[in-house]
This record gives sequence, C-alpha cells and structure tokens, in this order.
Amino acid sequence: MTESSVRNTKIGCGVFVFLFFGSVWTYFHFASRARMEAMRGAMAQRGRGEPIASTETPRMVTLRQAEYRDPERALSVADAILAQPKDDVERRAALSRLPALLQSVALHRLRAGQRAEAWAARERLEQTFPASPQAGTMRREWRQALVNVAVQTLRDGSPEAAEAAFRELWAVGVGEPERYSYRQWLDTMQGRWRGTGTPAATPEADAQRELMAMVIVAPERTNQLAMDLANGAPATRPLIDRGNALAKTERSHAALAFWQAAIFRAERGDVVNGTPRLLPPKELDALKADLRRKLGAGWIALGDRLRKGEPAEFVLISPREAYEGAARANEGTADEMEALVRILEFTAGEVATLAKPVLDVSFVQLNGSGKLAPEIANSIVTLGRDVREKIVDVMRRHGARLWQCCVDTPGFDPWPSVPPSVREGIDGATGPGGKPAAASPEAERRQKLIAHYRGDFVHIPLGELEPLRAVLHQVLARWALVNVTSNPEDAFTLMREVLRESPNAELRDELANTLRFRTARSGKAGDFNQFYLLAGFYASEVGLPAAGDPFRAEFRSGLEAAAESFRVGGRMKRIFILSLLAQCFPDESVGQRARSEAFAAAFDAVSTVPAQSVAPATLPTTLSRHSVELINNSTDHHLLLFYRSANEAISVHQWPWRRGTVVLPDGEYEIAVLSPAASIRPFRGKGRFESGMRISNYVISTSGGKNDGRNDEARSTVAATGDYKLLYAPAAVGAIAVEPRLGFPLPARAAAGKPPAR
Repeated sequence: MTESSVRNTKIGCGVFVFLFFGSVWTYFHFASRARMEAMRGAMAQRGRGEPIASTETPRMVTLRQAEYRDPERALSVADAILAQPKDDVERRAALSRLPALLQSVALHRLRAGQRAEAWAARERLEQTFPASPQAGTMRREWRQALVNVAVQTLRDGSPEAAEAAFRELWAVGVGEPERYSYRQWLDTMQGRWRGTGTPAATPEADAQRELMAMVIVAPERTNQLAMDLANGAPATRPLIDRGNALAKTERSHAALAFWQAAIFRAERGDVVNGTPRLLPPKELDALKADLRRKLGAGWIALGDRLRKGEPAEFVLISPREAYEGAARANEGTADEMEALVRILEFTAGEVATLAKPVLDVSFVQLNGSGKLAPEIANSIVTLGRDVREKIVDVMRRHGARLWQCCVDTPGFDPWPSVPPSVREGIDGATGPGGKPAAASPEAERRQKLIAHYRGDFVHIPLGELEPLRAVLHQVLARWALVNVTSNPEDAFTLMREVLRESPNAELRDELANTLRFRTARSGKAGDFNQFYLLAGFYASEVGLPAAGDPFRAEFRSGLEAAAESFRVGGRMKRIFILSLLAQCFPDESVGQRARSEAFAAAFDAVSTVPAQSVAPATLPTTLSRHSVELINNSTDHHLLLFYRSANEAISVHQWPWRRGTVVLPDGEYEIAVLSPAASIRPFRGKGRFESGMRISNYVISTSGGKNDGRNDEARSTVAATGDYKLLYAPAAVGAIAVEPRLGFPLPARAAAGKPPAR
C-alpha cells in the first residue's frame, strides 16, 4: 500500500472510533438524564403528597408549556384550573405555580405599558402570597423596570414623559441603587436648561426651575444647580422671593437652590441694561449673611425631616448629608456649630444601632468559660471594625472642626477641659517649678491646641463626642476579649484604652472581672503562656490583688506554678513572673525569695551583653546624696529594671506606656533592663549616679532602626502617659512623693492635698 493509502486508512479508522464512542456516550448521557428527571418528578410528587403513578393533566401540560413563552395564557389556564380543578392534585399543582406566574405577568404588563393591569397582578401576588420569595423579587424587579422606563424617557427626549416616569418610580420607594438614575434626570434637565440660554419668565420655565431644585442627590449638586439658576436670572430679588415662597410649601427643600443662587447672583451684581451693578459692601455682606442663615436652617430642617422618616419628594440624601450642607453654608459661624452637633448626634444614633449586636453579647459569654459561637465572634470583630471606622471618621472630619470652632469662639475657655500633659506639650519645656519656660501668646497657644487635637481627634474634650466614645469603648472591650487568645498584643492595646480612658466605671469593672476570671482559669488549666500574658496585663492595668481580695490566692498559686513551669525554656518569662510575685507579696517569704531569684537571674541573663555607659544626669535634685531617674516606658512591654552597686540591690517594674520615678543612693551602678518578650534583647549599662536627675526614655529599636514599627509622626502622639508614680525610694530619704506631671521628688507634706496619681 502506498503511504497515502495507509494515512487515509488511519484517518478513516479514527473517525469511525470517534463516532462510535460519541454515540455510546450520547446514549448513556440521555438515558441517565431521563432517569434523573423521572426520579425528580417522583420525589416532587411524593413531597406534594401526590401518588407516584399520577401523570399531568392536559391543562397542566398546557400551563407548563406556556409558562415562559406566554405567561398571560399560562395564568388564564391556572385560573381555570383553580376555578374548576379536576382533582386536588391538579389544584395543588396549579397553585404551586401561581406566585411565579403572577410575578412574570406583572412585570410583563409593566414593560408593555399596561400600568393598571400590572398593578392588579402585583396586588394579587402581594395579597395572596405576601411571604413568598416571588413577592420580594417582584418588588425589586418592578423598581428596576421603572428605572429602565424612566431612563428610556430621557433618551426619547420628552420632559413630560420623563417627569411622569420619575414620579412613578418615586411612588414605589427608591434608595441608593436608584440615586444614579435621578442624577441622570437632573443632568438632562440642567443640560436642557443651559441649552436654552436665559428662558423667558413663563409659568413653564418657572415650573422647570422648581422641578430641578426639588431633585437633591447631593448638596454639591444643589450648589451646581444654583449656579445655573444664577446665570439664568438677571436679578437677585426674584430668586430670593421665589425661595421664600417655596419655603412655605411642601416643596420647601426646593428653596435651598434658589437661596444659594441668590448669593451667587448678588456676588456678581444685578444686571441692569447689560451692566452688572454690585451692592455696597455692607449691604452685600448683610444680604449674604441673611441668606446663609436661611440656607443653614433649611438644610437642618431637611435633615431633621429625613431623620424622622418623613418623605421629601425627590430628595435622595441622608440626614448627615443635609447637616453637612448646613455646615458648609455657614462656615465659621454659630450655625455651623449647630449643624456639626446634629451630625455628631445623628452618627451616635447610627453607631448605637450598628453596634447593638455586639453590645448584646454579655461579658459572661466572653469570660472564656464556654466556647463562643464562631459566627458571634466573627460578628463582633467585623462590626467592631466597622463601628470604630465610622466613629473615627466622624471625629476626624466633624469633631475636630467643631473643636476648632469652639476654640476660635470669643469667650470660650478650652483650658479647663484640656489634660495637663497636653497643656505641658503646648507650653513647651518646663522648669523645676512646673511653670512654662517661655509662655506663648494666647492666640498662638490656641492654634497649637487646635493642631494637637486635629491629630488626636479621638480624645477631643467635648461633651458632644462622649456618646460616640461610650459606644466605642463598649465595642472595643468585647472585640479585645474575642481576640485576646489569637492576637494578644492588639487585644491588650484595645483593653488598655478602655481601662485608662473610659469614664464608665461599670464597664471597667466588667472588663476587670472578666480578665480576673480568664487569668485564674488559665492558671488552673496549666496554660501558663496565656496566664503569663493575662497576669502581666491585669497587674499593670487593674493592679496587683491586695490583701483580702479573693483573687489574691488564685493569683499567687498561678504565679508559683507558672514560675516552676518556666524554669526550663522560659528564662525571661520566669524572671517576669518572679517579679510579680515579689511585688504582690513583698513581706512574705515567697515574695522575698522570688525577688532574690529574679535579681540573680536578671544579671545572669545580661552577663554576655556588652555594657553601655549610662548618660550623666542633666538636672539637679534637692535630695542630698541621692539621685533620681525618671523612667518613661514608651513600649507595649513590661520593663524590669535591676540596679546593683557595692551596697545596693534594687529592682523595679515599670508597666507598659507608663511613667515612674526611682530614687537611688549615690554610687556606681550596674543596670540590667529586661523585657519578658523573647524577641527583645536586654540592655546592660554602667554609670555613676551622683546627686542629679536623669530621664530615661525606653523604646524598642528594631534591627532596621525603626522604633516599634511606628514612624516619627505617630510616635510623637504615642508615648508613655499618665502621672508619674514613685517606683522606689530608700527608707533613708524619709516620706516623699512625686510631682505627678513632672516626676520630681517632693517631701510628702508638699504633696498633701493633691489628688492621687492615676
């Protein structure tokens, strides 16, 4: 055989094999599909209580065949069956298809322009099957069909048909998805208005202007429309009069565009014989101030109306947007402050509603005694993030602006509400007497105060922000407890904010009790890594359990068990646990033994670390033969400081983000500074302390040279906070206290009468 003959034979065999297997596959595929359809039919019949052997009646066959091709005919067949069913099986089969048929027929008639017939089918569906999925789907598709019809009228170019279509759409209820179509309508009307130049003052032109002014899709768009209205009006007074007249009607929101247009027209001057004539400056300023007051009151009234749920025709903005329009219209006035307060009040209500599922979770559910349902935990995290973002956004945008307006208001004294630490930062460096080294003029101080809270807007000291902060703290407490096992560092940051800043004592107690329960539970369960984290946080933010506290015995047993557990493989953690034991039980043998062990272990831990020279004292001290060290712990971690000299062995514990004062006898000291975190290298220093005062600011430096992963701008607002506390002073100096804001040691009598440091 030739080569071509062999090739043709192979091709022929390949085609035959392909056709053979293709035919076999097709046969089995359709046979399998037929069997599956038969099984589905039998299961459906069984579910409806029909006999398996029953078959469709001729009318049901007709209904099924016409259901999609001709829904009107299918509906008439279904009605005939329901009027005179052959049997109960046929009646139930027709009734099961009726909701879908009514939905299809209603939308089919609506698209065909048969409004009355479409409404009849819709009402029948909603009255007969109100809870059916088809009723909800039909309402959504009905709105979409009306949107399509309305947009088509814009393309057809008939203003009357467009107005009728958009009024019909408004009647069925619109929301955010339909806002764009109304924006298209407004664009079309504005484009037509601009194309006509300056229309004559006819009833038709006036009606068109009012219709455009009624459509509010955003305050900015209303201002754009006002510019067009000003361009089409040669004089200011007719615009003012028209706005005043509309303000007394149900279309009062349409007055906003006319009043804004009057401001634009007045700024350009009335056109007389083709020449613009401006008002005298004082008259112009008075006119604009009056119109701005009307604008502000109008926007606020619209926001209040929307907030109450009262409809305003063709208004598609939220109450917040209306209040923002009022704030912009009256910038720099008391009316702006009123609008900003309304924004904060409205947002407080919004976040309270948003946070309700989170706040409904009790602290008992979060104490760790039982497993929290995953969907509840996920909801707390998701909603917590949403609530925080919403609150932070409104504080940044509107809270900071309200604070600026308050500080700029003559006669308002902001300083009593400002924390001392903020005042110190604004007034600059301070001397030993606690007075500003160089006081700035009051106007400059106020501008610095405004700038400070523009960056730290969450802590703006205004009562109007307290409802927002209250919700935020409630949410943060629960969010933190959900995350304390999986992400303890972030969880502790959230809880620290609540425990240090929330004025709600009940919330702080609930959170402390939950922490106490979780700490004791982790110790009993032998989960010492979790116990070490919780015990350290509890001690730093709530306090060491005092004598008589029922938690004290559980705390002690947990510490002792944890110290033994960390004897192997957890040297830094063991030193930390021993330090807690020494602080909590200083007069008991267990505490004294723990202090000795911690001291020895600490210097053993830094024995291989090169010693660095300690910076000399920079300030004098009034204590004879004693030195002072001010310790600022600007980290998320506990710091353990050990001082060793020929005659002294001193250890102190500084909590995260806190400030403290240590008084030492003069001498040559070796210093060890440790953190229980395994990733942080300890510090070892040597130096002479001699009747002076030095300030030590502790941060965590990474190998890349960045501190705690934060940039310099962030670090300037994130530093050790709170009053200075006396961490250690030898008995030889007598009873002393510390100046809470500056940390300087004072005789105890000089501090008498001062509030205790918190």
